[in-house]
Amino acid sequence: MDTQDQKLPCDACGGTFAFSTSEREFYQEKGFNPPKRCAGARNARKTSGQQERYPNGCPFNGGTAGQAGGRPGGARPRPGSQPRPTLTGTGEYRNGEIVKYMQERGFGFLRGDDQQDYFFDATAADGLGSVRPGVRVTFEVVDSPRGPRAQNVTAE
Repeated sequence: MDTQDQKLPCDACGGTFAFSTSEREFYQEKGFNPPKRCAGARNARKTSGQQERYPNGCPFNGGTAGQAGGRPGGARPRPGSQPRPTLTGTGEYRNGEIVKYMQERGFGFLRGDDQQDYFFDATAADGLGSVRPGVRVTFEVVDSPRGPRAQNVTAE
């Protein structure tokens, strides 16, 4: 290994800085790339609280050119959680009536004319103006891991 210090250009201030042999050994041992800023520029950046920003979203969190990366709201899935299965409708529409709707929790139940109860959430009732018990609705039946549920709920 070369025992001489290397002179590297600083991307922040345009000057050069020494990259010592011991620093190079440490960086190689850890698998790091050589620094791009001098110590003064690195310290100034740390104290200013400025961080690098990716204009097209973080490339390590799903961002691509022209698209913000990551999950909405910065939410991360719980460890061990599984992605939600995509529910596909059978194309079979039924009629029924809303039995219970808990607005604060965003879900409810409706009873089909076949006397079977179906779960639905607020996203399934987007086209429904008034969500309250007694409202007659038409809905699509969807099979879910927890049983049948209603999707595309609309008022009759």
